[in-house]
Amino acid sequence: MVIGVTGNIGCGKTTVAQMFGALGAEIIEADRIGHLLLKKDGVRERIIQTFGKSILDEEDGEISREKLRKMVFRDKKKLKQLNLILHPLMGEEIKRRIQSSNSSLIILDAAVLFEAGWNLLVDKVLVVTASYNIRLRRIRESTNLSFEEIKGVMEAQLPQEEKIQRADFVIENEGDLGKLRDEVKKLWKRVSYGDKFG
Repeated sequence: MVIGVTGNIGCGKTTVAQMFGALGAEIIEADRIGHLLLKKDGVRERIIQTFGKSILDEEDGEISREKLRKMVFRDKKKLKQLNLILHPLMGEEIKRRIQSSNSSLIILDAAVLFEAGWNLLVDKVLVVTASYNIRLRRIRESTNLSFEEIKGVMEAQLPQEEKIQRADFVIENEGDLGKLRDEVKKLWKRVSYGDKFG
């Protein structure tokens, strides 16, 4: 079974994915695939042609994710251009990893699962939720994003309510890690063993 784990920025979806990983699931991280693609020659050249050399790191000449992020989350047109380059390639790699896996449970950790159409690659969707204020606090504590960038990321993602409506499972993550772990374990048993474990 393949479960897509998604949720808006700051909801803790990656924490949930890692908890599934600790229980034995295989994790496919969409973000990491995206990062690896930026280093591929053909992709790198397309992105430099599209966004210019100002996105390159001055020291090693590689694409600076921070500079690219700053650029695209301030300009919706540029974000769309980047997504048109990366999302189909990321989707192909996700599909390849799913097909070559021997794991009985695969977790696809993807913030833009619905936005990129990758929900078509999974059997079930788990949406991790948290209130707006909690998400904002977490983003400020764990990233160096400016308020403008946070706003750009939030606007690029589907509203939480819409994701909930399209979810097979929902886990609320308001801050208690112990409670969150219990919820993950419950769902793990449900999807891995069915009714045998009640």
